[in-house]
Amino acid sequence: MVTMPQFAALLLDLDGTLVDSEPRHFQAHREFLTTKGITVTEDDLAGNVGKGDGVFYQLLAEKRGVTADIAAWVAAKSEVLLGMYRRDGLPARPGAMRLLDHARDEGVCACVVTNSERRVAVAALTAAGLAERLPLRVCYEDTHLHKPDPAPYLLAARRLGVPASRCLAIED
Repeated sequence: MVTMPQFAALLLDLDGTLVDSEPRHFQAHREFLTTKGITVTEDDLAGNVGKGDGVFYQLLAEKRGVTADIAAWVAAKSEVLLGMYRRDGLPARPGAMRLLDHARDEGVCACVVTNSERRVAVAALTAAGLAERLPLRVCYEDTHLHKPDPAPYLLAARRLGVPASRCLAIED
């Protein structure tokens, strides 16, 4: 096990790090895009990981020559995803609970730092049984710049009252 006393805080990515959500995101994209008459490939979906739905839909619409209300598309896809979380739950990644237990035992606070919208992040954490253990969150709406930019991490450190140099960020 990693010893953490030199760190005062863990800044934890959500999708792919704490929860195994990417397969559900892929399925939600497929289901939503089918309503728009668009079929996507595994390469299309894999190429979107880490970019965000708005960027993905903008590029996809341009590539397919389709006019799209990107914000409406993102919202509709999110509704599909939220339904999946409510219906099917969501597995935590192997070792996530153990890491959180160890951090708690060592007196290290933890904060989720994600590019997901707050409502999606809360639903994912709830579906995986992690919401109560991770009440501190920096989500998409909290910053104008998003990961990989350091702004969300710096905000998390400020909210925790911990110097950034004493934070450990864990990403997939």
